[in-house]
Amino acid sequence: MKTYRLMSLSVLVILMLQIGPSWAQSPKYGGTLRIALSGEPAFFNANQGPAPGAPAFFISNSLYNSLLTLTPPPELNIVPDLAQSWVVYLSPADKSHRLTRRLPQEQKGL
Repeated sequence: MKTYRLMSLSVLVILMLQIGPSWAQSPKYGGTLRIALSGEPAFFNANQGPAPGAPAFFISNSLYNSLLTLTPPPELNIVPDLAQSWVVYLSPADKSHRLTRRLPQEQKGL
């Protein structure tokens, strides 16, 4: 009797695990994403320079693209964002950078 209950319970659990993922809904595009931040940003104007604090940094990175960006830690490599390629000149007479900007593409899902 005890093995019968254990066997029927395990069959029931296996069936629930098989059926469970099929109940998930397909993703919906659009809508509103709400994120809680630890404080309020000082301003949103990118022309004023970086606003102090982590909330402003998170929001500005979500709203604006830059020419170059960093990969997530621990690598922290410089990779192109709006730039297609770049060259760094390190000669004593010419210490400069040359960036080639890629053309913007249409946003999908907007």
